[in-house]
Amino acid sequence: MGFPGLSNVSAGLFAILMINTAVSMSAIREVFKSAVQFFRNIRLWRTQEVETAPTYPPQDDPPVTSRFALPSLSDEIRASLPVSSYESSMRSSEEPLDHTAQCAICLLDFVEGDGIHRLPRCDHIFHQGCLSKWLDHQQNTCPLCRASLVSDDLQWRYRRREQELVEELILWFSSFHGSAFHGLWWQA
Repeated sequence: MGFPGLSNVSAGLFAILMINTAVSMSAIREVFKSAVQFFRNIRLWRTQEVETAPTYPPQDDPPVTSRFALPSLSDEIRASLPVSSYESSMRSSEEPLDHTAQCAICLLDFVEGDGIHRLPRCDHIFHQGCLSKWLDHQQNTCPLCRASLVSDDLQWRYRRREQELVEELILWFSSFHGSAFHGLWWQA
């Protein structure tokens, strides 16, 4: 048995060949297992992506309440703006009589009785629904001239509430860190 003329080498060569074959098969098996796991993860990721994708039109989610949550600034602005009905007498005296006023957001003419918001700082008017959508996108300025929609009182209340939340969080964190937490980081 073995190779002619190399009788003592053939047994060693056969053992090395068997070891190399076993190692190669093991490596191929591991590569195959890794590929299968990779494709499983991709399939799982895609199904999770589909399950978590938003439905259109978006559904109204219940508001998340938290001790540390501030009411949305957009909601505060929306609540502070009075709604009135459009009347042709509301047009600016600078506009010609044959000119019809338009909402700068949707570019539609105002019709008698439309629900509108008149902005207090710049006196621009917009459809109620148009300005509401504008505010939903966290826009806190007039869509036309960029005047702030946040009143001084609202700014003051927001800053005060933010400061209260910061103080609560510092107190909360200090209860976990005990004596290792000395004062505020900016006062050090």
